[in-house]
Amino acid sequence: MEYKEMAKVMTDEEVKTCMAILIEDSVILDIERNTIQNYIRVKYRLIGDHSKGIYWISLLSNSIEDVEEKHLRHEARYLYMQYLVARGYSDYWKGNMFVEE
Repeated sequence: MEYKEMAKVMTDEEVKTCMAILIEDSVILDIERNTIQNYIRVKYRLIGDHSKGIYWISLLSNSIEDVEEKHLRHEARYLYMQYLVARGYSDYWKGNMFVEE
C-alpha cells in the first residue's frame, strides 16, 4: 500500500462512506476539494433536523475539523482514522520507512 492524497484520489462514494462513518444521519449537499492543502470540505444537512440547518465538516488526512461535535456518532474519529489508514489516505503512510514498496 502507498500513500494517496485524499483530495485528489478519494471518490465521491468514498466521501459518502466517510460521512456515514462520522455522521449517520447526514445528507451530502456539496463536496469541495482542496488539492493544495489536501483536504475535503463537505456541506451537509441532517435527516430529521427541524431547524433545517446547513453544516460543514472538513475531512483531513488524519482528523476532522469544523464539525459540530454533537453530530458525530460514537467513536467517529477512531473509525474514520481506521478507514483512512486502511485505504492509504492517512499521513501515516506518507514517507513511512516500514512500508514495503
